[in-house]
Amino acid sequence: LNNTAPATLKTELKKYSNIENVSAVSHMPAAGTTYGDGFKKSLDDKDWTSLDYFAVDEDYLQNIDIELVAGNFFSEEAGESNKNFIVINEMAVNDLHYDSPMDALGKELIYHPDSTRKQIIGVVKNYNHQLLVQKLGPMALMYAPGQFKLLQVKYSGTYENAIKSVEASWAVVNPTMKLDYKDFAQELHFFYDMIFGDVVDIL
Repeated sequence: LNNTAPATLKTELKKYSNIENVSAVSHMPAAGTTYGDGFKKSLDDKDWTSLDYFAVDEDYLQNIDIELVAGNFFSEEAGESNKNFIVINEMAVNDLHYDSPMDALGKELIYHPDSTRKQIIGVVKNYNHQLLVQKLGPMALMYAPGQFKLLQVKYSGTYENAIKSVEASWAVVNPTMKLDYKDFAQELHFFYDMIFGDVVDIL
């Protein structure tokens, strides 16, 4: 993003009919990088529960088609209030010792770095947020605009036409700055092919 306001670029991108959805994020799923920190249900708890997390905006679920198994997701209407909420996955439900996804809804988690309390508003199905060769693990999704580093663009039609839309949008918002973009599927396949070779194709 190069310090570009995500909302400004998203608005410009959505003017094009072949751009279906745009989401501001901190990390790409299955790329092997993530944030991570400790969470507690109560300050009386002895230990912090470690969870990976991505910073995402309200359009993230729609962009990568992850199932919401309980509750709700961040919303545009909530605005900055989204910072008070958190969404966790099914494995985090277990690690935090809730009886079920429904049981977790409405509960509060204390975030270690600043001791802020975040209400659990939703639970998503487990998915490969880390490397595909790693076991699925507990993770959270947090609305943290200060940690957005990328825009994920979901498009229809050809990749070439999508790039034209992206380049045109970027030129309006950042006319003097170079644009850096990658095709997620191609980059992911290249990464795993580089590490595992033909094993990726065989599987």
